[in-house]
Amino acid sequence: MTGGFTRIEELGRREPDRAEMAMIEIMGNPIQQWEQQQEAQEAEELGRADFWEWELKLLKQEQQYFKNHLDKLQDQIEDEIEAASTDALDEDELRSKSEKKFGKQKHFLLQSLRRAIIEEEIHLKQKGDRRYRALNQKYRSSPVWDMNDLGRNARQAVAN
Repeated sequence: MTGGFTRIEELGRREPDRAEMAMIEIMGNPIQQWEQQQEAQEAEELGRADFWEWELKLLKQEQQYFKNHLDKLQDQIEDEIEAASTDALDEDELRSKSEKKFGKQKHFLLQSLRRAIIEEEIHLKQKGDRRYRALNQKYRSSPVWDMNDLGRNARQAVAN
């Protein structure tokens, strides 16, 4: 078998006997190239994203979720200020009362949004890291990939 070079990747220790494990991979061989082409073609035909695109999409959704809740909370504070503005209290005092009332909730949402943004930055830095190839391989072999087939099968079962 022809190939370019070998890559040895340490996998850590095996649980039962704590023996060191490693994977030896021959790079640039025709079988590996064919498998990669088949995988890419299959992913393209089914419209599947890879692990990194999937995780980035989740992180974006998580950020949007917290932004939406922050907007709703701000609207709730504004509504409370408008409703109580007929009282003798001035607007600054009403605002500080409302901010104090919703302070913990707002703090939690802001911290969660910051965490989601930091996770996205980390995700983008790690994308090219070879240590995370295993995550992509696990993701591709998981049943999530078969969701399109599952949907088709369910529709056919309902039709019958």
